[in-house]
Amino acid sequence: MREHEIYFLQRQNGDIWDTLLSAETSEALEEALSEAIADAIPAALRIAVGDYQTETNAWTYQQIFFLDKNSYRLPHPAMRPQRRSLSPKNSGISMLISRN
Repeated sequence: MREHEIYFLQRQNGDIWDTLLSAETSEALEEALSEAIADAIPAALRIAVGDYQTETNAWTYQQIFFLDKNSYRLPHPAMRPQRRSLSPKNSGISMLISRN
């Protein structure tokens, strides 16, 4: 992945993008992005990056990630299937077991 000078994790609030976190590496946004995806707020999320252009003495920005949380619905954590491995004699095949 190409490195950029600055990364922004943003949440859409109407017509405005609120910056939740800015960082010098994309890895620094991972935990905050996971939390923003998991929270109950139905909003669009994006990661935008900025690079300084010495030729023009200006910053350029572009969006590198977008997720509209309004476009999907995850089941409640208690209702998600649990992944469980079978015994070694069954070749380690995994299957989904519903929690009851």
